[in-house]
Amino acid sequence: MDPYAVLGVARDASPEDIKRAFRELARQHHPDRNPEDSGAQKRFQDINSAYQLLSDPARRRNFDRFGSDGGSSRPTPGPSGFGGFPGGFGGSVNIEDLFGEVFGGRGAAVSLDVEAAVDLAFEEAALGCTKTIQYDRLDSCDRCAGEGCEPGTQRARCRTCQGRGRVAVAAFGLFQLGAERPCPACAGLGSIPATPCGSCAGSGVRMRSRKLDVTVPPGIEHGARQSVRGGGNRATGGQSVGDLELLIRVRAHREFQRQADEVMSELALPFVTATLGGPVTVTTLHGPVTHVVPSGTQAGTVLRLKGQGIPHRFRRGRGDHLLKVSVTIPTRLSARAEELVRQLDGELREDSSGSMFSRIKNWF
Repeated sequence: MDPYAVLGVARDASPEDIKRAFRELARQHHPDRNPEDSGAQKRFQDINSAYQLLSDPARRRNFDRFGSDGGSSRPTPGPSGFGGFPGGFGGSVNIEDLFGEVFGGRGAAVSLDVEAAVDLAFEEAALGCTKTIQYDRLDSCDRCAGEGCEPGTQRARCRTCQGRGRVAVAAFGLFQLGAERPCPACAGLGSIPATPCGSCAGSGVRMRSRKLDVTVPPGIEHGARQSVRGGGNRATGGQSVGDLELLIRVRAHREFQRQADEVMSELALPFVTATLGGPVTVTTLHGPVTHVVPSGTQAGTVLRLKGQGIPHRFRRGRGDHLLKVSVTIPTRLSARAEELVRQLDGELREDSSGSMFSRIKNWF
């Protein structure tokens, strides 16, 4: 068995990548979630074995070098079917980490937090906005109001934990004797539905779509994260609610680029305007702005429009808008225009400084 192939990770995968892959596959192939799939238990055992090998640095090194772990550092399996996981786990597995805070029915770990992406236009990220997003999360079952019982029935004391909500972690590693964890049968509630709800199978929660208005602050950047308290999954029995983690994704702009809180764009000046100077109208985030270009402006010059950039996140004021100048030189001239340029050339040659002539010469 190739543990990398089982978990679907690369051979140079980090421990975090390996753990993430294991959790996802464990949730997907857990036998309790696939009661009618006869192969689910075998797949789950293979996933568990692959994680046990790759999460142990010594065993992973042996496998990478020799194609097997050589039997070294092999963890001792727990009792069969322990905690709803056939075959159990070895002592290297953190139980609270794997089972998590939520038990999806009979022991499958589910994360309380939910992630969703928010796609923004450049202007929306720069100036702030309100976006309506839609995402899926575990929420209270509307049929049983989160109780897990068929309407008209009640909950009964859990026989597995005798109503305590926790069970002992017996024979699960030398240093964990006597430890306890939430009961996998009742998800730590101490009671189970006498007649499970037909809509949520007794879990008290269902996957439901939700719309939410999110306020995006001005100046937020691509890749930033924003947390919405209480926007995540709801635990079984209505115990707690996770958070919604928003990943901000900002689309590129056709003209503008961002550098910290400054906006950068290109300003193409006609030859005459660059030479003689004059007013030009510039498009900024905050609307059109008139700016006077000084005479003799060179290509590559950066002009600064104060306060026309992106609002600062944590202080008052805004950044600037930077204009990088390019000069447009005509490529085709009429005979009349060509003659005028030659006359200009002659007059510029008589300029005692010669500076203006040199600049125009270089532009051509």
